[in-house]
Amino acid sequence: MMKALPQEIEHAFKERTYPGDNEIVQEATGDPGYEGNRLAIHFKGVNWQDLDLKTIISSGTLDPATFIYLLTPAGFAYYMPAFLLWSLDVDSAPGLAETLMFSLTPSVGKDSEDWEWKQEHMTIFNQQERDAIKHAYDYILPQLEEFPLVKN
Repeated sequence: MMKALPQEIEHAFKERTYPGDNEIVQEATGDPGYEGNRLAIHFKGVNWQDLDLKTIISSGTLDPATFIYLLTPAGFAYYMPAFLLWSLDVDSAPGLAETLMFSLTPSVGKDSEDWEWKQEHMTIFNQQERDAIKHAYDYILPQLEEFPLVKN
């Protein structure tokens, strides 16, 4: 399954188009220290196939445990294949794989803090993309020993 998974992800997202520079990330005008503004520097104008997550995360300018939550629904969907492909090797994606799995795990209910975010960000995917996400999720999640949803 692992050999076919990267191709499935790439195929599923091949029709997803770049949403435009102003539709990638939530920015805060006038606040250069805001993480969303730093995120925009790395993501604007970059195709998901060319996104260099290793360099971005190792630069220390972005927190791999939080930056996903600063993406708009369109930005989250557009860069999802890059996040999935990089997270297939959990050891090369410290923090990102866990955050991605949490962002893809359904909320307990409407009262949970992340319910609205997940509703906005997850309903944008088509069926083919959802299938690829599910297959990647099923592959990645068991590799995360410390992930709270994994039962030992």
